[in-house]
Amino acid sequence: MTYHKVFIPRSDVYQIGGSQIFQHFSHDEEGGKNLVVVPYSTVKVLDSMKNQLFSAGAEDALKFLKSLPAGTQVQDGVTNFPLQDGLDLAMVNDTESGGREDEESIKTLEDRISTAYKLAEGTEQKIITNKETFHIRFKGTSIMVE
Repeated sequence: MTYHKVFIPRSDVYQIGGSQIFQHFSHDEEGGKNLVVVPYSTVKVLDSMKNQLFSAGAEDALKFLKSLPAGTQVQDGVTNFPLQDGLDLAMVNDTESGGREDEESIKTLEDRISTAYKLAEGTEQKIITNKETFHIRFKGTSIMVE
């Protein structure tokens, strides 16, 4: 499958938007698809947030992810779930990162997705977050943050 864009939302985006965020990542053109990547480290962060104040989005996202039907393993530790016509979800076991969100672990995640899905050269992979630290930290690197 060829993907137009690959999105990697961080936990703060789920905390704000819950499962509704997936509607915003769908590819609009007929026959095109985008991919949303959900690292297991993000699931763990959402789980730790679910009992905090203002955590309805985290809890909603967890319920949505739990309700997904069985997916298809693309590669060891990478499972694909078709969500809608213009969007697939990739669940990635990234326990080797230890939950770090530094340049090395994010680059490793992007490389792993590129290999598992055989992404075409130049396919956009974007970190989606509201955290200023991400925008500042990755400014001027090959990691795109939106």
